[in-house]
Amino acid sequence: MSCCYYCAVEARRVQTLLDGSFLIPKVAPGTYLVLASIAGYISPLAILGVGNEDLLEPPDDLRKVIVEHVPTISVDANGSASINISLERAAAVNGTVLYDDGSPAPGIGVQLRQRKEGNWVPVHNVVGDGMGSGNSTTDDRGNFRITGLPPLKEAIVEADISAQNSTLNFSKNGFSTSGGPSFSLAFYSGSALRPNDAKSFQLTMGEERSGEDITLPISKLHKVQGVLLAKKDGHVLNNGSVSLLFADDRSQLGTTEIGPDNENFDFAFVPEGDYFLKVNSAADASFDEVPNPPGSVPPSWTKTTVVHEYGTTEIPLHVDSERTGVTVDVPERRSAASKDGQQ
Repeated sequence: MSCCYYCAVEARRVQTLLDGSFLIPKVAPGTYLVLASIAGYISPLAILGVGNEDLLEPPDDLRKVIVEHVPTISVDANGSASINISLERAAAVNGTVLYDDGSPAPGIGVQLRQRKEGNWVPVHNVVGDGMGSGNSTTDDRGNFRITGLPPLKEAIVEADISAQNSTLNFSKNGFSTSGGPSFSLAFYSGSALRPNDAKSFQLTMGEERSGEDITLPISKLHKVQGVLLAKKDGHVLNNGSVSLLFADDRSQLGTTEIGPDNENFDFAFVPEGDYFLKVNSAADASFDEVPNPPGSVPPSWTKTTVVHEYGTTEIPLHVDSERTGVTVDVPERRSAASKDGQQ
């Protein structure tokens, strides 16, 4: 267990002894907020939905709420004061992520989302000294547990699978990684593909919620891969961004990039269904390796120079099996003058 007090420009932190006592020396006279954190318990800031940055210059209404709910202490001119702090047990969510053949899905990133003002946003409960977070990773049996959570009126679990090609660079000075094109896909409570289709739940103070399991339908996920072609002459474009949109509501399933390491757009796992394939920022580009200073890791970086930009386009796409060899004809970019002429 650790404890700290906050002022406008400085935070001091100490570790408690086994009996829970603590001492923070050389404290200047003034009034301070006092926060304590221990794994499995909840900070009052997390209950209020307040982060560390909100403590620096809070508006008057937020300042009033913080002072009402967070322990404060006034240090007199003699530089001494004492305070006792009580913490409430935090909530936790646990479950299992499995593939649809029943085998565990290890190494899957899992996070909690809550509905705020009609949107599903991540739960951020890292407060004070950073103990606890609204995310987890499945273990070798596919199990996860997210702890340190505040009460939530409406929440869902998100499990993310991803694929990325990356380069690992070694040298005597260390190592580094550089990422290539990547694609990720999220599943939500009830094994839903979209947050609004998920089976939400309420989380109460101190609740240990179990059984939030998600099944990943690997047998019904398919690769979608292809190239972008210039509509004018049919040559392959080597730079751009491609998105997959659900056909019914045009919400985004995911996006991937075309760049120096791969001229193909590649969606590694796409659920069966109907989509639109949308192309943005397509271009002809040149890629030059620029050396870093001697001994640096990596030894160089890639400079991208756009030679010619193209317009946006989209095509319908039905996925019920592997879709490789997809081609998308990308038109020339419309100039501002041509746009005005058509208005």
